[in-house]
Amino acid sequence: MSGSPGPGALAVLFTPRATRELLESVRWWRKNRLDAPRLLDDEIERALRRIAVFPRSAPLVRGRDARRAVLRRSQHLLFYRVRPRLRRIEVISVLYGGRANVPRP
Repeated sequence: MSGSPGPGALAVLFTPRATRELLESVRWWRKNRLDAPRLLDDEIERALRRIAVFPRSAPLVRGRDARRAVLRRSQHLLFYRVRPRLRRIEVISVLYGGRANVPRP
């Protein structure tokens, strides 16, 4: 998965792991959240547009070369790395943040 950046925006690419996690989350969401089946899709899209233009807008994960964007309504977390020399963002993990023990990317 990748995003086509606008002027001045960085490209957004997903690692294979992040792609699997995203697809699994979206499938679960659409099946189990019938009152708002596109909420997760919409939040992911907004987050990707934001980080493509403002890549350092999310806080750094302590001890990691990664940032964490919180998707408040769906309670998901989007972990990513900024690669300024490559002019891209690498999404490395997409997890449900409501779990008691969320693994680190």
